[in-house]
Amino acid sequence: MNILVVDDEERIRENFIKRLSQLPIKFDNYYQGKDGFEGLAIIQSKAIDIALIDINMPFLNGLELIQKLHTENAELSIVIISGYDNFAYAQEAIKYGVKAYLLKPVNRLEFAETIVSLCEEIDATDKQSLADQIITRMKQHISNSHFSLSDLATEMALSNGHLSKLIIHETGKTFGELLTGLRIDQAKHFLRELPYGTKMYEIAEMVGFNNQYYFSSVFKKQTGLSPKEFLKSAPAN
Repeated sequence: MNILVVDDEERIRENFIKRLSQLPIKFDNYYQGKDGFEGLAIIQSKAIDIALIDINMPFLNGLELIQKLHTENAELSIVIISGYDNFAYAQEAIKYGVKAYLLKPVNRLEFAETIVSLCEEIDATDKQSLADQIITRMKQHISNSHFSLSDLATEMALSNGHLSKLIIHETGKTFGELLTGLRIDQAKHFLRELPYGTKMYEIAEMVGFNNQYYFSSVFKKQTGLSPKEFLKSAPAN
């Protein structure tokens, strides 16, 4: 397993590499990139499994880099390292499938737990069933309102017809039914976990709905509750 740290400060890169080397999980290679362009070049030339990416970098910043990676390397596990406690940054990161968002100075325990969890997730993905593989790939595109059966078929190198039959056989649901269920499951998670005051349209967009009212209608059809009713019924954090 290979890991990459992209940060414009050498001291910070070296510190993260040192922390990574002390984890119970050992990586095959540790790579470093001093800016977004160098990080992108390494990812394009090496088999990187996990990338730790700083947001504030010259030339190509972290958000610009993950936007490129979302289209070119959707399976890469990305952790954003940021000095900004800003919901807009976190929202943008979620949109592009980032696995975790850690604030500087990064807590050692939180850092270790995040990396170990990602490594376990990657190992599990290698062993998972076809149904799990399909669901994992669909979750990676949960915020993309235009994500289609054709997109997934292209990603998995299958024909639309064959993939459609596989999904029904493996899950008992059509592609559309499965995707809607995953979107609503993710919405329930966001409703429970995101900061108080997060707008409903923001949550709708993060799970692939362009229209807040359509999102609310689908949510109620799936759960029997409106998003606001669900939020009131959810246990307090």
